[in-house]
Amino acid sequence: MFGYRPYSKDERTDRERYLEDEVERYQDAEERGRLAREDERKQCQRNRQEEHEDELRRADDWPDALNKQIVLCRREVNDGGDEEVGNFFGNTILACEKALDIWQFVEAGKQAEIKALEEKISEIQDSIRGEVAKQLEESDSRREFAQVADQIREDELGRFLDW
Repeated sequence: MFGYRPYSKDERTDRERYLEDEVERYQDAEERGRLAREDERKQCQRNRQEEHEDELRRADDWPDALNKQIVLCRREVNDGGDEEVGNFFGNTILACEKALDIWQFVEAGKQAEIKALEEKISEIQDSIRGEVAKQLEESDSRREFAQVADQIREDELGRFLDW
């Protein structure tokens, strides 16, 4: 019974209680801030992961699509999912790799044709710019119209927008 005081009075001063409460509030605020930062970091990571996944499901052309399909199928093989479906993903990887090899060979044989078409498209685009510039100058005699027409003819978008 010595030293035992079941109903001992709080012997702290008002100032001590106040300071301890302040410390506790500060610690709580710090913890809430830390948790909020952690939640934000996790959300950013989830967003990046979702963007990466979305990017893997979009392609600009067939070689890009074939390469991305290889990545997706390798993921399935590495996760062990391929055993359940009779090597479907492994065979799909082989098919995509073979398609890429064939694509490179066929595309190499068509380079001259592609180059000729690209040059023709460039000529058409040049003629469009020339015609637009000519009609713009003819539509109005103000100096600004002539300046814009010249810039269209010069085809330097960076300089046109950099003022």
